[in-house]
Amino acid sequence: SLAALSPAYDGIGLSRNEPVLVASYPAGFLDSESLRKNLWPVSSFTEIKELYSFASSTPGTVDVFSLHGVIGAQEGSSGGSVARATDGKLLGLVVTRSLGDTTGDRDLFSLGIPYINEDFSLDIKKTLEEFLASDIDAYQAWFSENVRPQLKERLLKEIEK
Repeated sequence: SLAALSPAYDGIGLSRNEPVLVASYPAGFLDSESLRKNLWPVSSFTEIKELYSFASSTPGTVDVFSLHGVIGAQEGSSGGSVARATDGKLLGLVVTRSLGDTTGDRDLFSLGIPYINEDFSLDIKKTLEEFLASDIDAYQAWFSENVRPQLKERLLKEIEK
């Protein structure tokens, strides 16, 4: 059993100035030796800066949000978590950052849990909540049999180009 955050499936808390905690493993300023010996989790309190929606999304939906000037705004932070500071609900997962010479100059971008939930629904016909509550081992076996061979074939074709 691992410690986990409860996702904010409803998107409550995805608003400008919402206080959040960002946790990740930033590695942008570490060399290879330091990565092996000194990669540590880092967390920062900040606020949501901006809200973004993809053109194809339902109007009013928040798909991506940004955070400004946090130490996690560097390579290695992808997959990190953004949690609402008031109750620890998971609001999103870190996916990228903007350019800038220092972390103070950069924005960190996160996919919102409602977007991830909707994407799961479209791709596998289950919500993220349903998927996480399902038999993950059975899904992995299905994926290995039905999806992995197609992905491998497509990747090999791309490599041959």
